[in-house]
Amino acid sequence: MSTRICCGRSWAPRSYASHASHHNRPVKTFDPARFWAKVQRGPGCWEWTAYKGSSGYGDFGIGSRVYRAHRVAYELVRGPIPAGLHLDHLCRNRGCVNPGHLEPVTQAENTRRGEPASRTYCPAGHSYSGANVRRYDRAASHHGGRQCATCRREADARRRAADPTYWTAEAASNRARAAALRAGLSKDEANAMARATRRRVREALAIVDAIPDPLPDLPTLPEAPSLPLWGA
Repeated sequence: MSTRICCGRSWAPRSYASHASHHNRPVKTFDPARFWAKVQRGPGCWEWTAYKGSSGYGDFGIGSRVYRAHRVAYELVRGPIPAGLHLDHLCRNRGCVNPGHLEPVTQAENTRRGEPASRTYCPAGHSYSGANVRRYDRAASHHGGRQCATCRREADARRRAADPTYWTAEAASNRARAAALRAGLSKDEANAMARATRRRVREALAIVDAIPDPLPDLPTLPEAPSLPLWGA
């Protein structure tokens, strides 16, 4: 049976469902100064500087219980969270505890807002708008069929700096894939041909790079003796 990790323990699916609700229960009384000492306030997000779980949310312990840090901050500033509602991070930063960035919504709405297609900014903070969006046919992909053009350019620059042969091999690979598809091969066969082409081009470029530059001086050949012209 598969398990999930929470609060340092492994839980079976049924046990986890009931156990995980402890993160959303009302916060007990405690000294607020201990909580705010773990918060770094900025002009926008208020970053939680203490422990964060693998999901990115901050955790705050009160006695023997653990609470989500952003829920604690909301109740300290705004009051109790309405029953049955969840807090949505409007800033999309799970480590933020700024109550101004939190909105109580239903679980269904919170899930819908978290879907890739509804996101207006990439993980790096670039806007999904205008020329900064590259769209793909596979709309069900992990990025909702979109890619940030700025992030792609930066990634391409890093690849070029790390491996000067990358784009030469990639261009040859793309041509091989296109030729295979035009010839009627399946997509899997075309991809296999593209991978083989990329590998062969990289091997050839590695051989070229191994040639010393500049080449060693070649021996000078003696000049050929001058011969009389015919009939002179």
